[in-house]
Amino acid sequence: MDVLIESLRSGSIVAWVGLLIIAVIVIKLLFKFSKALLLLGILIVIVYGLVALFPECAEFIMNLLSI
Repeated sequence: MDVLIESLRSGSIVAWVGLLIIAVIVIKLLFKFSKALLLLGILIVIVYGLVALFPECAEFIMNLLSI
C-alpha cells in the first residue's frame, strides 16, 4: 500500500492510470449492483430496528442460532 501511495505522490503515470482503471471498474460494479445494495441496506435497517425494539426476542433467536 505504501508503494502505491508513494508512486501516486511521485506522479507516476502508470500508477495513476491503474488507479483510474480500478475506479472505473468499481463505479461500473456499483451501478450494476445498485438495486441489490439498496435492498441489502433496507434489510439491514429493518433488522437493526427490530433488534433495537425487541432485544429479548433477538437474544432468544441468537441463542437458538448458537446451538
